[in-house]
Amino acid sequence: MRLKLSEKSRKKLFNHLKEKHNSKSLKELSKKMNVSLGGLKQWRYGENYLPSKIIPLELNNLEILDQQQDNWGAVKGGKIGGIIAPKLLRERVGEKEYSKIMRAMGKLSPTRCNLWGKYGKDLKQKILIGKIKKRELASKKLEEKYQKFFTNEIIFLNTKNIKNSHKDNERKIKLPNKITTKLAEEVGIHIGDGYLSKNRNCFSVRCHKREERYFENYMFKLYKDVYNLDLKLRQFPNLSGFEVCSKALADFKSIVLRLPRGKKVEKVKIPKQILATKNKKIYRALLRGLFDTDGCVYISRKTYPVISISIKSTEFIEQLFDILTKLGYIAVKYKYAVYLNGPTMFKKWMDEIGSNNPKHIQRLKKASSIVDSTWPCGGQDRGSIPRSPT
Repeated sequence: MRLKLSEKSRKKLFNHLKEKHNSKSLKELSKKMNVSLGGLKQWRYGENYLPSKIIPLELNNLEILDQQQDNWGAVKGGKIGGIIAPKLLRERVGEKEYSKIMRAMGKLSPTRCNLWGKYGKDLKQKILIGKIKKRELASKKLEEKYQKFFTNEIIFLNTKNIKNSHKDNERKIKLPNKITTKLAEEVGIHIGDGYLSKNRNCFSVRCHKREERYFENYMFKLYKDVYNLDLKLRQFPNLSGFEVCSKALADFKSIVLRLPRGKKVEKVKIPKQILATKNKKIYRALLRGLFDTDGCVYISRKTYPVISISIKSTEFIEQLFDILTKLGYIAVKYKYAVYLNGPTMFKKWMDEIGSNNPKHIQRLKKASSIVDSTWPCGGQDRGSIPRSPT
């Protein structure tokens, strides 16, 4: 038998057991009675019915509130779970259809049995729609939570102490006087694939040769707009990109924006001036530059879209995670990477950030077609990958 005792009787029982087994604590008593400490605590504090066999014969005046058979928990679970509900389902749909359902869905809970009876073969689709809507709601709640954070501050940059070299004057290099979306995207590119020399005033960006179109069709125009730089594509062993030597540009990046010279590992951070703008468009531009140089998009488990950005700086990853959260993204972070998982986050990225890199645009389109064809509400037809205004 299983018994439910009053608090007073449980206390009396366990004091008696401790005295009988010469134990000072429940832990010691559990070892001497050869019973798990967790089970013993549940009996002591009335969380579970206790077995009558642990009650010594000399204790016969305990207050019993309820009693059940030894297997009452298993019987109760069977009625709720795998016995009654599948039986009703079998009667409703027939033996043949029931076998198909069990193979497709596994052992069904009572709730799923009822849902299957209501929706039939559309149940899986309904479950996916429910998960997507739940994710969308969580994202909207994040956006509402940080709605007042975004105040769209205009952040000016102090470049008075940055002196142009003779060559800088010949090139007519101009330094930005405030944070803009274009500058934010350029900073994202720098953090992703850029390198600022430690001992020379040289800055370079290098990518795989298949990304040459990204340089020629977009990146060079961006650097012209931001710094009035005229760049040309250079070929490096196994890589393509550009290198520009400029004292003004190197000092601007290192002194004003505080981007590190030399190796970026565990040194690179998002410039304080960009964070201080509290501007969604500027944050998204930074993310787009990062994604286009150090990001990745792929399909996991044949249909599950994943977007990731990897940078070897734990502080930077914390900053990146914080920005994504404030923008309403449900991100997952590891030491050197941040991930956006699933069709809801994928669609949000597509709608708000997109890409300017032809390599990523192609991959996003491919992933988009898979999401649209396999996930309910996975995406209305978005056509081409959007490019947020810069």
